[in-house]
Amino acid sequence: MRHLLLFLLASSPLLAQDPTEVAQDHLGVWRRPRSPFEGIVDQGAKVVDDRAEGTFFAYWVPPEWTAGRVLVAVHGTGGSPYEEIRDEIPLAREFGYLVVAVHWFDGAARSFFDTKKLHRVIERALDHVHAELGTDLERVAVCGFSRGGAVSYELAWLDRSGKITEKIGPL
Repeated sequence: MRHLLLFLLASSPLLAQDPTEVAQDHLGVWRRPRSPFEGIVDQGAKVVDDRAEGTFFAYWVPPEWTAGRVLVAVHGTGGSPYEEIRDEIPLAREFGYLVVAVHWFDGAARSFFDTKKLHRVIERALDHVHAELGTDLERVAVCGFSRGGAVSYELAWLDRSGKITEKIGPL
């Protein structure tokens, strides 16, 4: 019986460590009033739960994507990945870059992630997109709105591994 319980716990989707594409985020951000969730999903955006980090992210690939070009968008106070993607789709479509937007607010603690955790979440998001699309993400830029813009400077300083900012080049 104990072995069966351990097997069930180990195979539970709640304990999955890898980010997983889903229909809606597990935090319920997609249900917010005036959320652009349905509009961006209708345009092909993917939602990915990262339960290991207690968050999710979304990404959108333009029809004419120039492989390797990625913009990571970090929302501001009161924002969401869905709004960041909605706002970025017109330019991303025109200039051929992929958009990844991360959710970095912990609703239970009523606080934003510290920069180290946000950096880790972004790395996990980029690793997931790389695995899904089977292409290198050669040029990655980070931008943010309001509070997200402020933390983008901290992310650049923290990114000693070069996983994100070393790859920044002309989009």
